[in-house]
Amino acid sequence: MEPADANERGFFMRNERFLREFDWNLIFIFQVILEAGGITAASQRLLRTQPSVSNALNRLETSLGHRLIHRTRGTFELTDYGRLFHEEALRVLRGVERISDLAGDASRLNGMVRIQIANHLDCPVLNNALEVFHERQPQVKLEIESAPSGIIIDNVRHGRATIGFCILNKPQSGLSCHHLSSGNMGFYCGRRHPLFGRENLTLDDLDEHNYISYESDHLEAGLDAVARIGLGNRFRDNRIASSASDEEVLRLIEAGIGFGPLNVSMGTLYVNAGRLWPLPPYEHLPVVNNYLITSPHNRLTLEEISFVEVVEATLETALED
Repeated sequence: MEPADANERGFFMRNERFLREFDWNLIFIFQVILEAGGITAASQRLLRTQPSVSNALNRLETSLGHRLIHRTRGTFELTDYGRLFHEEALRVLRGVERISDLAGDASRLNGMVRIQIANHLDCPVLNNALEVFHERQPQVKLEIESAPSGIIIDNVRHGRATIGFCILNKPQSGLSCHHLSSGNMGFYCGRRHPLFGRENLTLDDLDEHNYISYESDHLEAGLDAVARIGLGNRFRDNRIASSASDEEVLRLIEAGIGFGPLNVSMGTLYVNAGRLWPLPPYEHLPVVNNYLITSPHNRLTLEEISFVEVVEATLETALED
């Protein structure tokens, strides 16, 4: 199998002999010596004789061609080279621990998966994935935070979050964006609104009424499809209230303050309950696109990797159906 690129090919050709002949166990012994604070304490922890541990340190220094530790009576400290080597050794050990995690039994996962989800995201793929993941990993805890799509994008991009579910108008550069599903938004009014119960309305009938919207309802955000017939178009001057939350937009609509957009799946439930009334447009409703976003620069835990894999598998199943 050929290396992926010229840089990788050069690395292996330049260091192949060292990598083949180096005793990697010496790095582990070196770390134990530092953590234990000396040869004697390290030998007790490793269940080895003191001369054996001392010899391992000597072999490591010989392999590297540098003294790593100043060893005199009552003195035990790293040399300048030793400090540099220690930093690299920690990276190696953490990488090996990571490999160990990946090679472990996935059924033992018991950590935490933290997810940020857009306030107004309606995504059956995500709902199904949560169900499947919990069935497979019942010990893993889930922590979900709601936020506007723009904030989630910024959090994932800067490492404040690792997994986000957003409404986007297009994939974001520098992020891994997986399109999960599309949904529709519709306009609704409450029982206290003068348009409630009226049929065969047109957009012209909405012009004189107050408009309620989401904070992200503008042309640059994921709800730009709504904005093009809403705030971004003819209702700009009629905006009377806004919120980032579905529940609060619903509250404002039901209070009769104005009309506003909701996911059709959510709005239909309240229409059937007699609490909302659908408004135009009745056809060709605004489409919003739901995405899973991660960043290649953020390191995911094994629990998070497992969750993302479940989401992707659920998406594949949905596409096949």
